[in-house]
Order: sequence, then structure tokens, then C-alpha cells
Amino acid sequence: MNDYIKTWHAEHATILAALKEIPTLGLESEDGQARVRELERSLLAHLKSENENLYPVLNKAALSDPELKQKLDLFARGMEKITAQALAFFARMKRAPHAPDIAVSFELIAVLLRNRISSEESVLIQEYIKLVC
Repeated sequence: MNDYIKTWHAEHATILAALKEIPTLGLESEDGQARVRELERSLLAHLKSENENLYPVLNKAALSDPELKQKLDLFARGMEKITAQALAFFARMKRAPHAPDIAVSFELIAVLLRNRISSEESVLIQEYIKLVC
């Protein structure tokens, strides 16, 4: 397994750990809010890493693989929506961390991110491994 794949898995593990820990800490607590800020930084760094390391390899291969191109297009559309929702949540946490429905908003984001990570782990990284390993 190459270094990028190890890093990619570790980034996912960090995000998943934060998603699990935040409700335990409580969104309204200082620790919970600090963990949300860490989650935001981790998520943004992970997206940047994917854009620099994962997608260029996959997009190049997709030029000659219509099935992979279709998968990537589907993943891209999904990620655009998830990213927009996550960024809106983080902005809202900064403006109104004690809003009555903030926990519900967090749980929606958490579900979306968990599902996305699961899909990436089972589909995208397998395509990447086929190409680089």
C-alpha cells in the first residue's frame, strides 16, 4: 500500500473519530465546539488532498475508461452537495452554536460524511489501487 493510501485512510479515520466524539462532548460545550472546528480543518485538508492526489490519477484514467468516468461524475456531483451542506453547517456553528436544531444539523452532516467515506473506501480507493499499486 502506498503512502498516499495510508494517509487517505488515516484522514478518514480522523474524520470518523470526530463525528463520533462530538455528540459525546456536546455541540454546546467548549470542547465540542473546538472539536467541530478541528473537524472542519480536517475535512477541508482531506478534500484538498483528494483534489491534489486522488482525483488527478482517477481523472486521467477516466479519459480512456467510460465506466470510471461515470463513477467519477456521480461521486463529484455527490461531493459538491455534501461539501455545500458541510460548509453551511460549519458557518452556522460559528454564527449560532446554540441554535435549537444544531444537533439535528450535525447529525445530518455526520450521516452524509459517514456514507460518503464508506462509498469512497469501497469504490474510489479500489479504483485508485488498481491504477497505482
